[in-house]
Amino acid sequence: MNYIRKHHIHYLYHMTNIRNLSNILEYGLLSHEEAHRHRLIANDISNQSVQARRGLRIIDDIPLHRYVCFYFSPRNPMLYALREFQNEIIFIGVDAQLLLHPNTIFSDGNAASDDTTFYKGTSMLDNLAWNIINAVYWNNHYDGRRIKCAEILVPKRVATQYIMKIFCYNNIQLNTVQNLLSQKFHVVTEINKGLYF
Repeated sequence: MNYIRKHHIHYLYHMTNIRNLSNILEYGLLSHEEAHRHRLIANDISNQSVQARRGLRIIDDIPLHRYVCFYFSPRNPMLYALREFQNEIIFIGVDAQLLLHPNTIFSDGNAASDDTTFYKGTSMLDNLAWNIINAVYWNNHYDGRRIKCAEILVPKRVATQYIMKIFCYNNIQLNTVQNLLSQKFHVVTEINKGLYF
């Protein structure tokens, strides 16, 4: 059974400030540790207190900051906290087949939470609360805030070849993204207000 198709996973979503896109296109999607070590973050949208907590987590013998992080659901509590800056945020949709990679891990909630469980192997996708991950609102569900932020973790780097689509908030963003892509990268771009608040 194709568990990716069963759970209607079309992309794995990476949330970032649009100012980071040029470095992402040049170097790929890097882990928090790698991107900061090489000073490739033009604008860090992450919450620093949350990052301090994430910095203490070890997942499968690897520090959490050494993973590239993606969401199953981009319209989540992290984005809600940044809703005043949505015109600066894009979503990079990468190939969901990354879930088949032997080193890919995914979680049933926010990776920073002590209540979160981590899994390997796509058959384990059945353990996730998809009714909450795919819900429009999470406050109606017990532990919804944590669950809605279920993550996919890929060690160190994801090459640009896995980027399938870039989702934008408005035409200004779309034009900026298309100019950066120019003729060098063949990536589909789209305005999708449904991914935003």
